Amino acid sequence: IDSIKINHPVADKFDSVLNKADLKEILENSTKTNINKGVNNNEEISSTPTDNEYTNLDSDFTGKSPIGLSICGKNLKVDNWRDLYIQACIYMIEKDPVLFIESTKKVRGKKRLYFSKDKSDIFRAFLFEKIDMYGELNFSANDIIKNIKKLAKELKINSSEIKISLDA
Repeated sequence: IDSIKINHPVADKFDSVLNKADLKEILENSTKTNINKGVNNNEEISSTPTDNEYTNLDSDFTGKSPIGLSICGKNLKVDNWRDLYIQACIYMIEKDPVLFIESTKKVRGKKRLYFSKDKSDIFRAFLFEKIDMYGELNFSANDIIKNIKKLAKELKINSSEIKISLDA
């Protein structure tokens, strides 16, 4: 096969035919862009927020939007729940990559894996480059918090050291 036909709306075009080289280039650029959006977005929040600007992990986060993550005293700016989850995982990976990989074996769903070396095991995959492992991102806000708590427990990070700043 020298080309692939895409039969769904793409911008204002309904069909387009791409050769393998063009498709591969688009796919690589898309993957790089998506990875660059999340990997080490560790943009520290410049002002030091007060404790009352952060919420601990025992709240219900349904319908709320995060703007910051404080983990072990490091304050990070986040754009959404997925970004918060990615940043929390990146922090834990940097803290102890070997222990993080071990802890991913204990954090899983009833029917699916949440972390895997094989991208096809994950529904909405994000590549954590430092450990060459994909993580699932298709979670509700409250499920993201549950997973962060489980991972933190395995890495011996007290959940009281993880707080979230919410959009008012």
